[in-house]
Amino acid sequence: MLPRRFHESELAGVPKDEAAKEAAELRQKALVLTDYHPRPSFGTSGKALTVLANFFQVRFAGTGKTIFHYDVDIQPILFKPRAEDRGPPKLPLLLTRQIVEKCAQEAPEIKEAVQKGAFDGRKNLFTPTKFPMSDTESKTIKVFIADEDPRPPKPGQEGPSGRSFNVTFKYASKIELESVINFCRGQKQSSQVEETMLTAIMAVNVLLRQDPMTKFTPVGAAQNRWFTMQETEIIGQGGLVAKGFMHLILTLNKSNSYSRSFRPALGYPGIQLDTAYSAFLQPGPLIQVAAHVLYGQSGGGGRGGRGGRGGFDRGRGGRGGFGGGGGGSHSPAPEMPQELRPFEISKLRKIFGQCKFKLTHRPCSKVFTIMSITAKPANEIEFTLAGRDGTGDVKTNIAQYYRTAYNRDLRFPKLPCVMYGKKNYVPLEFVALEPFNSLPPGKLTSDQVSSVVRDLCGRYLTAPVF
Repeated sequence: MLPRRFHESELAGVPKDEAAKEAAELRQKALVLTDYHPRPSFGTSGKALTVLANFFQVRFAGTGKTIFHYDVDIQPILFKPRAEDRGPPKLPLLLTRQIVEKCAQEAPEIKEAVQKGAFDGRKNLFTPTKFPMSDTESKTIKVFIADEDPRPPKPGQEGPSGRSFNVTFKYASKIELESVINFCRGQKQSSQVEETMLTAIMAVNVLLRQDPMTKFTPVGAAQNRWFTMQETEIIGQGGLVAKGFMHLILTLNKSNSYSRSFRPALGYPGIQLDTAYSAFLQPGPLIQVAAHVLYGQSGGGGRGGRGGRGGFDRGRGGRGGFGGGGGGSHSPAPEMPQELRPFEISKLRKIFGQCKFKLTHRPCSKVFTIMSITAKPANEIEFTLAGRDGTGDVKTNIAQYYRTAYNRDLRFPKLPCVMYGKKNYVPLEFVALEPFNSLPPGKLTSDQVSSVVRDLCGRYLTAPVF
């Protein structure tokens, strides 16, 4: 952990006894401006070496050296009082960003400041344009976010369904980016200026994430890896490798980490970026991806019996048994059978667990999560459907329900279903996988690992442009 910083006022006064004197000396040692130490001198002997590093110098434009920091407080407008033991709700990052963007539409006077700034998704907005209000004032805006999938209107409801929020903007501080430049040049700074510099570094990191958010998709819990589907390589058996970039994550302890791709350096600050490669499941209809997972071949030519492997970059294919692919040849897409064996269902559970997907049998833009794959097929999963308009309850199964409710006959009634939410079931053929469902190393087959290594070996890693 970083040492605690003390203000100068804590060091004032003369110690009255030995214990106080010792405590004062400890506080003096803890008074550190940064965790960096000045370089004593430059080398004068030996041979100079030029090192190519993934660290890119940053210079600030004349009009962008001042950033205004605003605190953002988003509170849902609830029609029912919340229980006292429940804290404030934690809203998804995509929703909070949508709410702040909506504020720019509802209040034109802050539109320029919001559009030119960057919101971290929680409580901080950094912008080079000052809000048209004094530093002691705050501005509250009421916004309405309509539901992506409109629900049937309730009795007495007017307009579309959705949620309302009160958003309060309050001035926090003025950040001078020149403090970062001065620190990089080795100028001595006070504790107050140091805090400004550290806040400036955080502000620039938030600003740097704003543009990639519109072009790339952040992946991982730390969201420090960014990918796009425009640069991918198929590795077979339902997988692909995507190329992106990653930035540094500084970890203070097990529960506290933050982005630090923008860092001070000698003379000028810089941005540290790395190219990143990761394996994902192919997006699209689950029924097709599952067929590739169960019966597909590797990214190169197929693997025939005990023969050698043919395929991309491997020259002539092996002379394996039935099903072995020739060198570089593309085998036809595998077809899904009408029934699956228990070990195949178990494999699908392992591969597709926690994957994100959308429904295709009805208009729906909401993204769901696969909780499990059922052991029983759709035509054997029975449940009781509550009667309507005075009719009695009806016992039915998944296949019959989709026929009567959506007029959709299942092509694969003997295949299992996807379980999501609170015991909701949907047949495999009505599921479409979202992009960037991670395929961890433990789920990769030996053929997929070989395809990944073959694809990445010898590549020259270049910095992405955004």
